[in-house]
Amino acid sequence: MKDCNRPDHRIAGTEHATLRFADGTETRIADWQIIEDAPTPQGHVYQTLRGWIANTYADTRDQVTRIIAPAPDGPARLLAAALRGREPLGDLDVDCTTTSVSQPYPNTWDHPGYLFEMTWKDRQVTD
Repeated sequence: MKDCNRPDHRIAGTEHATLRFADGTETRIADWQIIEDAPTPQGHVYQTLRGWIANTYADTRDQVTRIIAPAPDGPARLLAAALRGREPLGDLDVDCTTTSVSQPYPNTWDHPGYLFEMTWKDRQVTD
């Protein structure tokens, strides 16, 4: 089992993106995908960007060090996100959620740790 406690260990060789928020936070995610939700009864269509946050902590068993600060949960303002093969995202009001997934020590590729989801209203369906 390979010890992956170093910055950006999941980034190499994966589809990845850096998200910049108005509060100065930068969140890097790997293996991202965009999901479009069905329209709500009000006709709003939401999209969700989800991916695995690159290593946020390094645990040497003696100390735990924060490497990457994920965006805080809740509402945020996305300034920019470049996603290969898509138009860049920017100037969006979004809602962020980070979910911890249980994992053994040390961090491994098979147990990526933190799932990040960012949701925004993409459009309004008109009659």
